Amino acid sequence: MKIKLVTKVSKEFQIKLRPEVAASDKTAISEMMRVLKALANSDRHKFHIIKMGETWQRHGERYDTAQGTGMFKEQQLSLATEKRGEGKKARTKLKCKLHNFVPELLYRDHEKAFCTPVLKPYKKSSGIRIEPKFKLEQDIHFNNTKYCATGYLTLPGREHSFTTVKEFARFYPRLLKLSGIESKTPLVKVKDWNETVHDNIIMRIGDMELRGALVTRRDRISGALDESEFSFKLSQSKIGCKPLDPATGWNYRDLQRLEALYNELFEMEGVFMQDPTIFYFANPVSSH
Repeated sequence: MKIKLVTKVSKEFQIKLRPEVAASDKTAISEMMRVLKALANSDRHKFHIIKMGETWQRHGERYDTAQGTGMFKEQQLSLATEKRGEGKKARTKLKCKLHNFVPELLYRDHEKAFCTPVLKPYKKSSGIRIEPKFKLEQDIHFNNTKYCATGYLTLPGREHSFTTVKEFARFYPRLLKLSGIESKTPLVKVKDWNETVHDNIIMRIGDMELRGALVTRRDRISGALDESEFSFKLSQSKIGCKPLDPATGWNYRDLQRLEALYNELFEMEGVFMQDPTIFYFANPVSSH
């Protein structure tokens, strides 16, 4: 029986730590906690820390039909897995993400999107019920902003094989409607990484509650730092697959508060990378 799709809509503010600050995972977490405590001790944003969060590990892999620019990348799609836990607690999250320059195109009927997960419960012999979810997000950086739609679900265990499109299409059937893609099309692993995740950081600005996370990603083979990124977001959930209006549901005073907090983080040049902003401040109507 078909089930209703839970859709989460979010605006996520993201900022990268300087490489020297993230020389080790422990250093990155310690410095980020110091920054948050300093903000809480000031009176500028009515900022409070409710929960300091917890740390855990996960292993990520991204797949495509070829290294470099595969057929999925060409169509602004990415297929990935995130694995965590051991034994009975082991889980594999599947993610199919669609990028688009025009955000309104992501807010159409989700059942028609290539990244929509299969809309029915999926049970393994363990009896675990696997429910698909859908996320519409705006990722905000100082030098760019991204709009993505992601279909995701979580499978029990870590030993799942993804050698052909068939293994992903089992959960994302509309992938087979892409031009040039067949069930037997081979997949290759195009990226392989380990992440230290410090998440479930609960914060409050006035009466608005936020959730934050620090994710430090390193190459699985060399251990070299890819990036260490802190994020906080505002989100809302909806039920069903009806088209959504991206302009509704936001309290603009809340967004102004988040922007002010984000600007203050950017000013901490000893901690965060100072990427050139997307706007020329000498001429605010011009952009890079």
